[in-house]
Amino acid sequence: MTSKKQVGIVAAVFVLFMCVSAYSAWTEPIHLSELNGPEYVASRPRVSSDGNIIYFVRHKSSSDKYYLWEAQKNAETGLYGQERVVSEIGNMGGQLIFGVWMSEDSNRMYHCWSDYDILGLPGWERVISMAVRDNTSQTWQQTKSHFELQQSYIYLNSVSLTSDELHIMWTSRYQDEADKIFTASRSSVDDSFGDIRPATELDEIGAASPYMSADGLSVYFSIINDIGNPCIWKGSRDSLDAPFDNFKPLSNIINQSGVKAMSPCITPDDSKLFFYRRNPSIPAGNGGIYVSYWVDTPLETAVKNIRKAIAMKKMAIRKINASIAPETKAIRAMEEILKNHDLHKSKRRDTMKSKMILEQGIKKQIMAKKELYAKIEILKFSIKLLLREKTDDNNGHGNGGRPRTPKPRPTVGPKRR
Repeated sequence: MTSKKQVGIVAAVFVLFMCVSAYSAWTEPIHLSELNGPEYVASRPRVSSDGNIIYFVRHKSSSDKYYLWEAQKNAETGLYGQERVVSEIGNMGGQLIFGVWMSEDSNRMYHCWSDYDILGLPGWERVISMAVRDNTSQTWQQTKSHFELQQSYIYLNSVSLTSDELHIMWTSRYQDEADKIFTASRSSVDDSFGDIRPATELDEIGAASPYMSADGLSVYFSIINDIGNPCIWKGSRDSLDAPFDNFKPLSNIINQSGVKAMSPCITPDDSKLFFYRRNPSIPAGNGGIYVSYWVDTPLETAVKNIRKAIAMKKMAIRKINASIAPETKAIRAMEEILKNHDLHKSKRRDTMKSKMILEQGIKKQIMAKKELYAKIEILKFSIKLLLREKTDDNNGHGNGGRPRTPKPRPTVGPKRR
């Protein structure tokens, strides 16, 4: 190959890279048609953190029965297979289980399941429960129900949590009333949830099937548009205590005109969006679960990593606070020791020296906390500077340019994708 040809190829690759890098958007959604069945259409997707396990609901068109299914991703073909009904949880062989959410290791599952007279009330109710397993090759064992989230609402669904499992969001409905969205939090995964609050900012805009991001700072949901079809939107917030705002629909590549798009599920790294799509004007077999991939701009990569640094610094502050607490208790105990007038002189001296060392250590930790807080503010300011000139269209995730889509998925039998 001549030198000129080599230079030309390098230049072409560079231009292509720049074109891809200059835009950020969701790629053309790919239909996971292998999840559909002869009389079933797959819907309500929920995916493990690594994307290798997908849970979904199949609805038999000739009945009102819904079943929860599990499928495993084949590393060679990229297709989901080894399907099975998740019949071991609930009490109806995998029927009427909704709103599945899995922990990062895929060994804890939160879900809503229906039962008759579950709360001593005559009729069907849904409760949020947790199932566990030791590894992904095992079946689930239902262990705990979060009745504290029930309150007066008896139909619960659309569960999602933050990656630390300390914050939860779900939808509830009382009899024939409209769905309402709630949030709650707890101090540890062993505690019950408290601080239950309505997410009125989402109810006011008619949000449905909300799904929180791993950090809890974003939420994806569906809204009925002007022509009566659901479409997927995104909202965001600056902290876990703040309400969501900045609501925007995702781009037209996700929300196509005349097509239903709902039940969003975002992976923990925000790189893959799974959702249900159906065009009412075409046969049901063309509907089902779709996946779209996100391509970041360099700007968004920078902002994401700065936010990750902020989160890590906040975690460091929490760890410092946790370590200061027992040291403070130790100092209080030493003060009690020093109140003993009969304490030997050498013992008093050693106790005072030990107390002084701990006090100096706490002062250094407090100074470290102040430095971390200052650095957090600097990082927040840097994000403002980066985003100050940024314009954003209606896709809720960038400037809307369309990147290249991933290579086509392999075919199965006579089907072509």
